[in-house]
Amino acid sequence: MVSKSPDYDIGILKLNSRAHNALRRSGINFLSQLAPLSDEDLLQIHNLGINTVAEIRHKLDSFLESSGHNLSDFLKVKSARVPHPVHISKVAKSTSSDLFSLLDEREKFVIEKRYGLIDGKAYTLEQVGNQLGSLTRERARQLEARALAKLQSDPEFRLWIMRFNSALDTLGGLATAGEIINDLIEHVPDLVFEPYALVDFLTEYCKPEVIAFFLDKQSIRVVTKLCPPDDLMRLQSMLNHELRVHGTFCQHADLLDALQARPDYPANFARRTLEAFIRVNPELIRLDDGRVGLREWPKSNAGLGIPPLGPLETISATTEPP
Repeated sequence: MVSKSPDYDIGILKLNSRAHNALRRSGINFLSQLAPLSDEDLLQIHNLGINTVAEIRHKLDSFLESSGHNLSDFLKVKSARVPHPVHISKVAKSTSSDLFSLLDEREKFVIEKRYGLIDGKAYTLEQVGNQLGSLTRERARQLEARALAKLQSDPEFRLWIMRFNSALDTLGGLATAGEIINDLIEHVPDLVFEPYALVDFLTEYCKPEVIAFFLDKQSIRVVTKLCPPDDLMRLQSMLNHELRVHGTFCQHADLLDALQARPDYPANFARRTLEAFIRVNPELIRLDDGRVGLREWPKSNAGLGIPPLGPLETISATTEPP
């Protein structure tokens, strides 16, 4: 019996010609065929890169929102229109040792040493050249440039970049290195590289779309389109002001509402991005009753006996002074 669940031709998404044609050539003509595919599946399709896959996701999400459908509606469609397996194949969990599979030994050595991926210590081009047998600094630079160019066209490396960007998106557009590492380990549990160095390398590769930004000596990774650095600095000033207005501590939801109600609140800051900013902010502490306050506020916090705490740390609202 044929399902009465809806289905639509992919033309309804109004994709650019590159994405549209690539999907058609792979036998994907309907939303019921597109819906089950992960980003990793889509990246296996010829001519689909990270930006194109992101556009497909955005257009699909926009269509679902405007039409009132859910993705599950299209997963229920009983259809014989299945992409040929030669075009689409599920990607197994990769290992981190696959990350540089296209590089030769010298190129891999240069990347691992330059970014400290093995022992966390980054070496200069001159030091790397000496370790390779008295190569000049310029020759070491050429090897690094060649390796990075190869990675740009490597499907396995593109999956890593997709995972990195996906982790940042899941976390609201900004996150600590530790949060990103925890997300990556879910995909690649046998991580062989020094994890913080790996996050630094992926950040460097994704510049200027992603940058490292410091909040009170706390390094966070920021999607610049969602969180321009200048806006982050202004937001910190607004945060300090609102906490003083509310009197030492205030409820998390009330703080979000107060910030978003300000006329100078950055228009491009979604609420989930604001929540992420508060989550990673090392200048804040959170009481176990849900209230948020400034860590460095001696006159206001002294009566609660609050010690200096890092981001995401929670203390009891009934803490007695020492």
